[in-house]
Amino acid sequence: MRRVFEEGVAAELAREPDLTTRILIFLSWLNEYLESRGLGRVILVGGFAVEVYTGSTYRTLDVDIVVTGGVDLVRSFLDAIADRVGRTWVPRLSPLAERGIDLVGTVPTGKRRPVELRVRGRRLYVEATEDLIVKSLAGWKFWNSEEDRDKAILLLRALRGRIDLEYIRRRAKEEGVLDVLEEAEGVA
Repeated sequence: MRRVFEEGVAAELAREPDLTTRILIFLSWLNEYLESRGLGRVILVGGFAVEVYTGSTYRTLDVDIVVTGGVDLVRSFLDAIADRVGRTWVPRLSPLAERGIDLVGTVPTGKRRPVELRVRGRRLYVEATEDLIVKSLAGWKFWNSEEDRDKAILLLRALRGRIDLEYIRRRAKEEGVLDVLEEAEGVA
């Protein structure tokens, strides 16, 4: 896997000036590698998903991914190309070294189907915006996380008119965060 990466996508990463795009290229390559072998898929979740959806208005320091199959292969690959710092792998390849990669799980936790994103002809999956908003609202309310408040507001603002607000309201009610959704909507 490492050889395929070094011979294929490493040069492409070196030519790309934008960090967010480099990470998306890397993750979409990793996803295609897994999917083409019937092993599983990569789903982008958390703060970096928010960064993608907001056009980098929100920035994060790590990249959270869910790997639905082939997780041992992915861990071995990351061990080969990155240094482990706690839960996070920090890639040694300079085009990727600015962000750590955190494999946060093997089962997606969102209620909605992940969104398919195309990156230079490769497929990558991203947690649905509506699920990210509800999770951010919960973090804001129950953990007093200002960062989660900012994520919810930025997503609502950036994707106004393109998100399913009825679904978000229903899920917010189920999760006990309807009050902070209303507050976020007032600001967004």
